[in-house]
Amino acid sequence: MKPLFLILTCLLTQWLFADSVESWEQLLQKSNSEKVSSWQNWIASQGENHIQSPEAYFNLAQAFWEADEVAPTVEALFQSIQWENNPVKILEKIQLISDIQRVLADHSSPIDSFGLRLSLLYNSAFKNFLGILFTLAVTCFLLLQFGVYQTSRYRWIPLSLMFLSLILIGILELNQKRTPIPVVLDNNKLPVILYNSPSESQEVVADLPSGLLVTPENLDSDWISIQHPLGGWISKKESRKLAFTSAQWDLSGSFFGLF
Repeated sequence: MKPLFLILTCLLTQWLFADSVESWEQLLQKSNSEKVSSWQNWIASQGENHIQSPEAYFNLAQAFWEADEVAPTVEALFQSIQWENNPVKILEKIQLISDIQRVLADHSSPIDSFGLRLSLLYNSAFKNFLGILFTLAVTCFLLLQFGVYQTSRYRWIPLSLMFLSLILIGILELNQKRTPIPVVLDNNKLPVILYNSPSESQEVVADLPSGLLVTPENLDSDWISIQHPLGGWISKKESRKLAFTSAQWDLSGSFFGLF
């Protein structure tokens, strides 16, 4: 009975995957005017089944870019990064966001911060890798210390790996907690007005382009204070809070994305 159950499960999985691939190909053939809503519907429907695809979010970002929606493009790229396990692809998408920022304004961007890039790389896949490395080091140390073939010659190797993995986890956890998460300006393609105080009746400092990343200082109020590229205040309703999920211990095989 058990082998029959396994065979039926494999056949059902293959059928579902084939249906998903066919739907994916249909989405890629959509016209530009239909792509945004089509990818949004696909992501929403798959999200109900707890399926998150970094490629789908990337395709959504491309559809927004073709529609000249810069702010949603940056947001979709951030969402794609959140579900990506491959560090090479994460760095490529980070660089793509950086290139977009340089098109909007000729100055450094929060995405160029080493701390933010390190936080984006420190996802569940990398965290699982460090956890597995620590577990293997502990196992090797115990075998060399108390196993049948006890030896003190190589005992320092797993011991060093234990301390190294713990130090890395501590540094990366601290960096992720202390790194401020940027917001992306969005005023429906129009510039976002920067004021010298939290009121629309005050002096206008500058017009900032939609799609620009800025680091907020007070997200709990209706007005957001920023210091870069210029100091001032912007309306909270003219910004998008970027999704940023903390790295989780999820031993689901996602660490294979590191290889």
